[in-house]
Amino acid sequence: MAVGNSFVARARISTARQWAAGLALALTVSMVAAPPAAAASVTEVEPNSTSAQAQSIPLATTVNSTFGTSGDCDNGAYDCDFYRVTLGTSGRVVIDLRFSDALGTDGKLDLHVLDGAGKTIQYESVKTTDYSGARVRGLALFAGPGTYYVSLKARVTGFSSNAIWKGQPYTLAVKTSAMPSESEPNSTSATADLLALGGKVNGSVLYGDSVWGMDSDYYRLPLTKARKISIDFRFPCGLGTDDIYDIEVWVGDEYLTTYDVPGGWCSGSKLRAKTIAAPAGNAYIMVDSSFGSGTTVKGKAYSLTVRGVLTKGTPTVSGTVKVGKTLTVKPGTWKPAPVALSYQWLRNGKPIAKATTASYKLTTADRGKKISVRVTGRKSTYLTASSVSASKTVL
Repeated sequence: MAVGNSFVARARISTARQWAAGLALALTVSMVAAPPAAAASVTEVEPNSTSAQAQSIPLATTVNSTFGTSGDCDNGAYDCDFYRVTLGTSGRVVIDLRFSDALGTDGKLDLHVLDGAGKTIQYESVKTTDYSGARVRGLALFAGPGTYYVSLKARVTGFSSNAIWKGQPYTLAVKTSAMPSESEPNSTSATADLLALGGKVNGSVLYGDSVWGMDSDYYRLPLTKARKISIDFRFPCGLGTDDIYDIEVWVGDEYLTTYDVPGGWCSGSKLRAKTIAAPAGNAYIMVDSSFGSGTTVKGKAYSLTVRGVLTKGTPTVSGTVKVGKTLTVKPGTWKPAPVALSYQWLRNGKPIAKATTASYKLTTADRGKKISVRVTGRKSTYLTASSVSASKTVL
């Protein structure tokens, strides 16, 4: 009977140990934020502590990895992991980094994005509270085609609170969405991204790269002849009312203008209404802002388009202003020709249904009303413009 009891006791202990081991494994897995769904995956290959040793990973492939129990960079205090990705076209880059949700609130690690030459073009301090990856995925990071490196640097030894990364698992995936984008580094006129008249480019303020401690993005717009231009600059609304962007424009060494852009100009309409008389040559447009963690623009996407400005014609209306009679509009001279013109007749300043040709027959609804016509000019790479004729009162 004693032997039987001993056997049962040992069996219960063995079962308890198996249950505890299973629970520990389940807890370890649950603490790591779920990796990207339905994605191909690979395992980290060591050593990869330098860009020369970087592990090449395809886009949208999840790397399953663990920070070391001993360091391999910075005198052995940190574990550095490098991964190499290749972008076939310019676009927005999304970095999906996830790790344990049980690391507290004090720790952080360094996330760097380097270009093919090994120069840091973006940097972010990732906090332990960023375990789900949502904040980092939400950062607007843009890059041109080429080879890039993503490096993670986490402290794994010593007495610092950051040493909690020791032996911690994580997952990493890099994705991209193709779109016309800035290509860092572009912090000087010599490294400016080429911009075509009417072409749209996407960028962001994320990493300080100028001598003033700002993030500066330069764009070069070749102008074959002198012309008026308009800047269409848009960014997310709700970033406050203070001046948050600075835009400067010059051609060659001739300074043209500066715009201090407040948060209320997010739709771009205020800036589009302003025109710049630019001489022929390379026009440079610089967009910059403070990139600190306390600023509202950090990691927010913006778009920039520079268009030509049409010289509007002055429309005039001819004909007898009487019910039953037909009015005709002469649009005036629009430049540079050819300009596609469209028409909208107005009654007391409001559009008249279906009255969208160069002539309009007055009806009883127009009696005693003021009639005018709005002419709109459109041309590729130019800002759409409108001009309204003087009004005439119908007898």
